[in-house]
Amino acid sequence: MATLNEQLATLIENFSPCDVSDALIKLQKTPEGSTARAGYLADLGKPSIQIPPKPSIYIFNNSTHMHPTVPFSPTTGRNETMPKIAAPATTFKFLAKDASPPSIATENPQKHGFSPGKHWVDHVGEFQASDPSGAGSIVVIEQPENQYCAVTGGIMATRMKALGTKATVVGGRVRDLKELKATGLPVCLGLS
Repeated sequence: MATLNEQLATLIENFSPCDVSDALIKLQKTPEGSTARAGYLADLGKPSIQIPPKPSIYIFNNSTHMHPTVPFSPTTGRNETMPKIAAPATTFKFLAKDASPPSIATENPQKHGFSPGKHWVDHVGEFQASDPSGAGSIVVIEQPENQYCAVTGGIMATRMKALGTKATVVGGRVRDLKELKATGLPVCLGLS
């Protein structure tokens, strides 16, 4: 039987994103009244930064004439230069301090919470260490609305890369753009 890495390599080499999407539509059990997503991650784009009068602050926007761009983001049209990435997802949902945790987190805090004194990035390493496939993972991060801090920056990206993370998808804020780019870790930003 092929390892997960071999299966992912075959997937990337032999199937286009459209092929995978079509297969997911056929396999997905869509709740009544909703639309099949087929693995589609909505609102990803190629943001860029504008440096305002205070150079330590960055503003993200979609304007095409601003630069430099973030290290990696999906592009529209046919992708002939960006790498194809396939790996299991490791998900992190951050909550506002005053928010109640979902029941799944309170039922099994060891599996769905962060240990005191341990950074969330190190949980990526635990997952990957326990995964016999060695496929790495794509880290998906969701940040609550109305938060102004970054959930990913240069140090966290460096650690994720060292732990074998293949890419990260961030639904929230990032910082340290030069450091992010230097890590070579693909970073996709959600822009909803």
